[in-house]
Amino acid sequence: MRPSTVLAPRARWFARLPPLARQFLLAFIGWTFYATLATLVLRLVRARSGEPPGPFGKLFAVVAASSWMWALLTPAVVAFTRRFPIRSWAEVRRLPLLAGFAIVTHVVHEMLLILVSPNARGGARFPDVLLDSPLLNLFIVAGLMAMVHAAIAEEHAVRMKSALLESELRMLRMQLQPHFLFNTLNSVAELVHLDPARAERALMRLADLLRWSLQSSSLREVTLREELTALETYLEIQRLRHGEGLRFEVVAAPDALPLAVPSLLLQPLVENAIRHGVRGASRGTVQVSAVRENGRLQLVIEDDGRGFAVGWREGTGLGTTRARLGGLYPDAHEIRIGNGSSGGRVVVVMPARTVSSGAREAGA
Repeated sequence: MRPSTVLAPRARWFARLPPLARQFLLAFIGWTFYATLATLVLRLVRARSGEPPGPFGKLFAVVAASSWMWALLTPAVVAFTRRFPIRSWAEVRRLPLLAGFAIVTHVVHEMLLILVSPNARGGARFPDVLLDSPLLNLFIVAGLMAMVHAAIAEEHAVRMKSALLESELRMLRMQLQPHFLFNTLNSVAELVHLDPARAERALMRLADLLRWSLQSSSLREVTLREELTALETYLEIQRLRHGEGLRFEVVAAPDALPLAVPSLLLQPLVENAIRHGVRGASRGTVQVSAVRENGRLQLVIEDDGRGFAVGWREGTGLGTTRARLGGLYPDAHEIRIGNGSSGGRVVVVMPARTVSSGAREAGA
């Protein structure tokens, strides 16, 4: 689960820039900060040694000339290191290639610096400059390459963590599907001898529900509208089984319908309300409501039955639902299970976000 990020209006212009332009801009900002800090340090050193520090602007211009040349070269260093990284012992043979690129970068930096600011190196000639300042420049290139390698390692760790999470979510979904199928089949089986015609209609609706379940099995999230459509199919099966005495109410705010929810989230919660809340009573009501508030989506499943008994334990449906929510929204979800004013009440809160393309393609 990759979460979607909502950018502040002032930051949207940055996201619209081409990737290379963003790299140059970030490099320029970073190296300008470095030039400012280096200028302050040089002035402090000169003051402590008894030398006149000189005007800040003049000293900053000298330091910034070199720093801004590095700002121009940083994207190239990043791109080359990403193209030829050293991620294992088998790739250590690339070390001379990276070292050669570092030397070339040093030469290009000094050449550009002298062209832009001839007095930046105290008026020294270009060949002399190449031998006078290689250690600092090579150290800078090595530092940039090290940061790129650290970023590559972090990206690899994130991909591995995402793959592991995806695998765990698939296992939870696979655990939930047989549980849902067997319970629904048991509901339909009770109608076979009592009312064959109703049993036939229930089996047709069950086929529709299974078809949707298979189609969404590769999706991490679906829209609430899609989830409620599937839930309506499940509720129709329950109406055929229990008759008109069992009523269902679904109330969803229009702005909540496009939001993302885990597929097959509501079905086990409603099933729990029917089995343990209404408990087979001849009459009862199960209500599902959804609202969007303060950047969060809140789902409430309530019944007017007996509620949760003292010492009750979570079954497969509730336990799997809790685990799936924890996997998708580790620190941004809440699930509250207990009794409300008229019966059992389950509240699920999660981030209000749309279904991302990554969620659509995960596992596809």
